[in-house]
This record gives sequence, structure tokens and C-alpha cells, in this order.
Amino acid sequence: MRWFFGALLAAVTGFGVYIGSAVVSLSRLVEAARVGDGATVFERTDTARVRRSLVDQIVSAYLRQIGADRPVKPLERLAANTYGATIADAMIAKMLTEENLTRLLKTGTITSGDVSAANMLRLGELDTSTSFKLLSRLALVKPVSF
Repeated sequence: MRWFFGALLAAVTGFGVYIGSAVVSLSRLVEAARVGDGATVFERTDTARVRRSLVDQIVSAYLRQIGADRPVKPLERLAANTYGATIADAMIAKMLTEENLTRLLKTGTITSGDVSAANMLRLGELDTSTSFKLLSRLALVKPVSF
């Protein structure tokens, strides 16, 4: 019985340290974005994962767009996933610079001349003091109502 409670205590402690480190890391990223410290923002960001995610989002949005009018053929899907992903990756590589990433997180926009290329919520406006309150809203299982 002691082994069970010891293991349970170790698991709860490990989970707490895991969540706490994520909250601390997020608060440091938010602070770097507020200040506009591009080197720290770029250092704390997994740019390879961000690039892959953005490329996947671009390709799936393209496939949704062309699939709205007609069914997408398997060859078109293959071409979009290979050739389109290569083009999108090259565009993202040019856009995902230290300056652009910091501006995106601080202001919520990437500007290219007079054109705003993205509009999203500002990371600098995130209140990290309420992180644990936000985490308490997460649920592992969706409640079922009858």
C-alpha cells in the first residue's frame, strides 16, 4: 500500500513539475514578446515545428478551398501535398525570421509594405498570472448530458 501511495505521489509531483515548467516557459516567452526581444523569442520557439505546422495548415486550406466546388482528385491531393508543400515551405522560411516572429507575437500581424499578411491575437496581451486558472478549465473527458 505504501508503494502505491509513493508512486502516486511521485506521479502527481512529476505532473506538477511538468505543468509548472510549461507555465514558466510560456510566461518567459510572453515577456520576451512584450519587450520585443527577438533573440529570446526565436530561441524559445521551435521554428522547425512552427514551419511544419504552417505548411500543413496552408496545404489543407488550399485543399479545402478547391474541394468546395468539386471533389479533389487523388492526383491533385498528391501534387498539393508534395509540390505545394515545397512552395509553402519556401515561403514560410522567408517569412519566419526573428524580426517577423517577434512582430507577429507582439502585435498579431505580419506586414509586408502596406499589406497586413496575418491578423491574430497578440501574445503580449496574454495574462500569464491566470495560467493556472486557464488550465483548470481543461477537461480530459467531455461531460455527457442526457
